[in-house]
Amino acid sequence: NPAISGVVLEDFDFVIVNKFYHIATASLIARTIYILTSEIENVHDSTLVAINVNVPLVEELMGCLLNCDLGLSCGLVKK
Repeated sequence: NPAISGVVLEDFDFVIVNKFYHIATASLIARTIYILTSEIENVHDSTLVAINVNVPLVEELMGCLLNCDLGLSCGLVKK
């Protein structure tokens, strides 16, 4: 949908302890983007279930974003 210029997720009121949180969030965002950009009016559940994230890549990216020095000097960025 070209009318949507961006999405911001922020402002948690508590500490998140679920180590799979980022993966679930990435899946939700990927599926939401598919729905918003798809011209299909009735997206089937089987299509959404087929949209999966690359778990090792998400874990590496989150580690890079949260644990690296300034300038994102981790291996993922240097590739």
